[in-house]
Amino acid sequence: MSYLSSIATLLKSPSGLCLTIYYGCVVGVFYALETFLSQFVLWKRNEEYHHEWTSSEAGLLGLIIILVGCVGNIVSGYQLDHSITATSNITCAAHQKEEYGTCIYKREEQQRNKPMHKEITAFFTIGSILSMAFFATSVLRGGGSSHKYLVYLTISSCGFFLSGLTSIGFEYACAITYPADEAAVAGVLNVAAQIGGWILLIVGGRLSSSNNNNEEDDGGVGWVFNLVLTGTLIASLIILMVGVSDKSIRP
Repeated sequence: MSYLSSIATLLKSPSGLCLTIYYGCVVGVFYALETFLSQFVLWKRNEEYHHEWTSSEAGLLGLIIILVGCVGNIVSGYQLDHSITATSNITCAAHQKEEYGTCIYKREEQQRNKPMHKEITAFFTIGSILSMAFFATSVLRGGGSSHKYLVYLTISSCGFFLSGLTSIGFEYACAITYPADEAAVAGVLNVAAQIGGWILLIVGGRLSSSNNNNEEDDGGVGWVFNLVLTGTLIASLIILMVGVSDKSIRP
């Protein structure tokens, strides 16, 4: 199948189109979270709710997202591979042993489980939604060193689930569009992710600029933009469950 035909196969399929939109949303949220991470913790607040966050601590949060995200990619890939790995049964026919005195072994390949692309993708999406909600709560409510550890924990969870979705999305799209060219499918998904991230960055930038002149900023860009990101993830989950088929046509 040619490159352009592979793109057409992905976008003409209802499941492929919905999965492309889904991927653009979730990866766009990941890009936006990484970009605005410092603004989530380094805003001006009144004395009653003051937080002592430093720029180096904000940078550490970004490092945690990257490192834990690597683990998320490995775990998600392992789960997908585990769900479709074939097992081998070696059998010996009784009549062969009686007739020839030796056994001619026959290897029979059989699939252990059906592919679980949709189930694993939904699990990681739900985990991302809960992580974003807990992250917003831990950052915007409370203070002191004890709450900082909670922020580190929740941002680790965000990195784990959101980063894991990047690899799951590629595999899922290739499975439902087989035999489309995997490079073409990956290219379309990357474009969707860039567009999704661009839109969310514009929204976050508008929210941030609207709060620049607020002397008692109560975390406006944090609260509102977190709601936007969480809402985007919820919408993407609905698109996944309603619009994307769970049938893999890859042999």
